[in-house]
Amino acid sequence: MESDNYIKIARTIERQLGCKIYIVGGYVRDKILKLKSVDLDFVVERDGLPVAENLYKKLGGKLTVYRKFLTASLKLENNFVIDIATARIEKYPKPASMPVIQPAKLEQDLFRRDFTINALAIRLPSTVYRLPSIIDLCGGLNDIKHNLIRVLHKKSFTDDPTRILRALRYAVRFNFKIEKNTEKWMNEAIKKNLLKLVSAPRIRDEFVKTLSEKKAKKILTEFKKRKILKHIDAKLDISAISDKKESVSARLKKLLKNFTEEQKKSFLKKLCLPAKIS
Repeated sequence: MESDNYIKIARTIERQLGCKIYIVGGYVRDKILKLKSVDLDFVVERDGLPVAENLYKKLGGKLTVYRKFLTASLKLENNFVIDIATARIEKYPKPASMPVIQPAKLEQDLFRRDFTINALAIRLPSTVYRLPSIIDLCGGLNDIKHNLIRVLHKKSFTDDPTRILRALRYAVRFNFKIEKNTEKWMNEAIKKNLLKLVSAPRIRDEFVKTLSEKKAKKILTEFKKRKILKHIDAKLDISAISDKKESVSARLKKLLKNFTEEQKKSFLKKLCLPAKIS
């Protein structure tokens, strides 16, 4: 497996730099669920950016660095993505704002995450995912066992309203239920129209991720049912797409098939999408 090779390389870098690197989030979750991952998330105690630079030197690809947030993303030529982040805590000055970050220990980093099922970690270099070896401070393993999507705290959707879209996306993808309190807090955030506060590029990113999902049609239908599709565009023709494997651009063309040229142009501009995607 390619990911095993990337993990071995990260272990070498860890020894060279004298830091601690953990595999976190979706990769660990997907291993437990026996699903294939197309990305890998590393969290580094100390500074994650030298780790990202060393991975780039060894693997090539395209490295994007976000110095303000002490994170980086490495997209390899095979489209596999490795995200590297400094372990950190986050504070949100106001609802839907970008967080103010501060380096921290792994334990603190796990408590800042979106859902318990994404707050799982494992030390390098293990590729054997025995349950005792997984760091689980938030009950993620139990929620995976009981097929639940659960946020870590009451203000989760206020801090980052895009988690509304993500919660529904994960619920449909994994056929999980949204935990009772999470559902309550999510509905309160929807009622307050908090997604309106989110910047267009962040809505776009969630929309593109939705179109990448096998069950994109069902997810968009759920958005419509919850009255949040309007934050993308309520006029999208959801019936035009299916679960058949298609590219994001092919699905987008179908969703916009009833739009006039002017409406298409306006939609793409509103979500900061390139004209060529249509």
